Amino acid sequence: MGGCVYFGWALDFARRGDNLGYAFVNFTSAEAAERIQDLLQDYKWGVFKDSCGSLRGSKKVCEITWARIQGKEELVRHFRNSNFACRNTEYLPVVFSPPRDGSSSSLPMTIGRCLASL
Repeated sequence: MGGCVYFGWALDFARRGDNLGYAFVNFTSAEAAERIQDLLQDYKWGVFKDSCGSLRGSKKVCEITWARIQGKEELVRHFRNSNFACRNTEYLPVVFSPPRDGSSSSLPMTIGRCLASL
């Protein structure tokens, strides 16, 4: 199997915290990454609830691509001194140890810092 060890997504806090439409996810194996790619590639999001709880439609289609930065250690090194435009640590990138595989949970460790003022 395999699991997720790093997760971070981009939000636009100047516009109600809307999702910008991309995320960084690091898996423990290429096979795990390929399984999620098989599942989500070309997925159409359709109708969803926005950050205010209103239903909205989306024409976005999921595209999975390999990132320039590969591996948990490299992602942590890249983002650990980064400032993120958020007021709450729940929006910071996280590392899971042990990895999350869908059947177990682990407490996340946040990476980076929240900006004090937005």
